[in-house]
Amino acid sequence: MTMGQVTTYLLPVNSGYAVTVPPKESVGYLFGSSAPFTPGCTFNWEVTNGWLDFVGGPNQSQLAINARSVFFNNVNGNGKVKVTVSGCTSVTDANGNVTDGTPNNGKSSEVTVQIRYLGPVGDIKINGNTVVGSVAVSCGTHTASVDPVLNANYYIWELPNGWSGSSNTNTITFSTNSNTLSGIIRVTAIRNDASNFREQNKLVNISINNLPGAPNVSISGVPDSFICSGETVVATASGANASSYNWTTTGSLLVNGSNSATGSTVTFTGSGGNGNGGFVVSTYSADCNISSPNTTGGFYTGTPTIGATSANGNTFNGGLCNGYGVQLFFDILGATSYSGWSITSSNGQNAYLSDYGINSLHFNSYTNDCYGIDTQLTNRCGTSGAGVTICVYDCSGGRIATTVSSVKAYPNPAKNLITVELLPARAGNNSTSSHGPTNKGQTKTIDEITLKSQNVSDLPNRIDLVSEKNGLVFSFNGNDSARRKILREGNKLDIDVSSFPRGVYYIHIVSSDKSAESKVEKVRVLLQ
Repeated sequence: MTMGQVTTYLLPVNSGYAVTVPPKESVGYLFGSSAPFTPGCTFNWEVTNGWLDFVGGPNQSQLAINARSVFFNNVNGNGKVKVTVSGCTSVTDANGNVTDGTPNNGKSSEVTVQIRYLGPVGDIKINGNTVVGSVAVSCGTHTASVDPVLNANYYIWELPNGWSGSSNTNTITFSTNSNTLSGIIRVTAIRNDASNFREQNKLVNISINNLPGAPNVSISGVPDSFICSGETVVATASGANASSYNWTTTGSLLVNGSNSATGSTVTFTGSGGNGNGGFVVSTYSADCNISSPNTTGGFYTGTPTIGATSANGNTFNGGLCNGYGVQLFFDILGATSYSGWSITSSNGQNAYLSDYGINSLHFNSYTNDCYGIDTQLTNRCGTSGAGVTICVYDCSGGRIATTVSSVKAYPNPAKNLITVELLPARAGNNSTSSHGPTNKGQTKTIDEITLKSQNVSDLPNRIDLVSEKNGLVFSFNGNDSARRKILREGNKLDIDVSSFPRGVYYIHIVSSDKSAESKVEKVRVLLQ
């Protein structure tokens, strides 16, 4: 069977342009025909300004397939692909049908393409110096550049977040920002006269290398960590990339006579009291507009003191139930030695104390009283007396003689607030006042005592709330004016108990009448 006119064609498979940039990109071409190709056909490919894949050219090769990938040289200009067919024969199938492929012999087709080349981006230069990989710069303004890229129309620069600068050329001037200490600088070269053109870019890692560091502090003028009365301490700070220094002090320490100062060298003094004093110093960089991390330190000024005291692991409240023991732990401030703990009360023989060292002791007593426990604390600046008072209560019952004959507490059970109401004493109950014995049958209210009398000795000295498990948790023990103000109308005192553990508590009224009996009459309340 003989075919008539045969039309052949060569089509690019993936692009209307040939684009070649390192690494080389290929364009696929398909050679087709209106007459079928038959076995034996060969295809003579010719490439101008390029080569075939996997063949190595330079220009052509006899190939038995009609599809091929073509690479073009990295040039601006035209490239050409031409294919010519030969060797086609007639083929008879199993049914006797004949396909004549010979009309394709000698047929050819070609396409001409535009080669639009974009050259590679060279290494980035920072301030004129070529950078490979990474670079560190100081805070401030710098220049980044690349050599002009062949056939690039413009450039896009990317900077670390917060850094400033703008350019569409191969050079940019940028300024750092200390809020961003590192990032990348990337430049992209663009050729905008071809669609879907692959852009070329190059990047470097960049960081700031002159940030201020936490200063080092050296001290001169004292042999240890104490500052005594009349002593001065000279402190000198040094820090990398520092434009200035900023000092602040807390507690009992002053710097240059105040709580803040500037300068690399300052003078520390005590503020006149005894206690801990701390300092903080940082540097500042004017170039980077940023402060360094802080360096901290401190001194103890004056003679030693006792800070916080805890009992059995809890905050010490000063009270203890009769027969119970308590382990006290002291926060000793500024002491290098102590004289030993001792009981100074007149009936100290009825109490027991174990001295576990400067920071701890154990105490218990079966005799109701308030016991002073003291020591002498010493450091280079001198010796000071220090101690605590523990009051032992009979938490199991008893009564107290006072101008207040009884006390009510409500609500009971209570949740958040207990109101303590003081009921006045009556004649015949063994009560006395500072004005002498009361007349039989007469009453005297707390209001009358506080508002009409200048002598307030008839008032209770203390109103205590005592836990059945943990001892004293609340004590109202103010001065005369405070008692007048706090005891509100109706001889009532409100106690906030919302933060106390739930359980059994007792209200105690502690008399101001030294001649009264010392036993406590309890009022039992329940917190739930």
